[in-house]
Amino acid sequence: MSISIKFGEVLVKHKGNREFTNAYEGEHLYSGDLLKIGEGARLIVRCSSGSEWNVPPGITVDVNNGCQPHRRRDRERDYLMLSDSDPGDVEHTAISVDYIIKGCADAEPTM
Repeated sequence: MSISIKFGEVLVKHKGNREFTNAYEGEHLYSGDLLKIGEGARLIVRCSSGSEWNVPPGITVDVNNGCQPHRRRDRERDYLMLSDSDPGDVEHTAISVDYIIKGCADAEPTM
């Protein structure tokens, strides 16, 4: 996830940090980060799935409220999106759920 467009006062508190700091366009966001959007501000977040979330002004919100974490359906297949997966090239940059299931089925049990 990342901040795509920002106008006005937008603050971010990354998970594990104690205080909010000024957000900037292009800043990466992660599960558990909080956003504080000032009155009259505009913020668009590009989610890992490739969708965009218009965050309403005047609220404080967890990024997970607007971006479904780490899942994407593309060409009738489900994928797990990594933090650096390219929404425009899901097939080559994300992990197919089928691949995971087949890998688990082929793996020998450990004791």
